[in-house]
Formats: sequence, C-alpha cells, structure tokens
Amino acid sequence: MTQHVLDSNADESSYFGKRNRHGRAAYRRAVIAVTGSLPVWAKDRRSNRTTIPDITTMEITTIPPINEWHPPWAVWGVS
Repeated sequence: MTQHVLDSNADESSYFGKRNRHGRAAYRRAVIAVTGSLPVWAKDRRSNRTTIPDITTMEITTIPPINEWHPPWAVWGVS
C-alpha cells in the first residue's frame, strides 16, 4: 500500500481534527475527488463496518383504490 500525499502533512491533519463531523465529511469528499483516496488520519472510524449490499429487487406494496379505502375511525366504530 502506498502512502497518501497528505499522510505526513501535520497542518492538514490539525485542520481536519478541528472540524465538526460535517466539516470532516466535506473535507473527505473533496480530498477523495482530488486525489482518489484518503490519508490515514482522515479515514472514518466506521469505514471498516460492513455495508448493506446493493438492492437488486424491490418489493412493491399496492395501495387499494380510493373507493375501497375506509378511514381508520370507520373501522373503530366512531362516527
């Protein structure tokens, strides 16, 4: 594995560490867009978690026609 160009840059590491989580996310996105990867100190702690696989099928729920629909209070017996 090769070292990222920003791995040894203390100023960038310090700047990154002072940002809130949204600032760090924006920083990560910009660095990935420009360099294609992240320095070690900018990697998300959660990045090693397993991800949900891409959904290839979708379950579709049908909605009954409006003339078959009854308001909930009609079922409860409230008038």
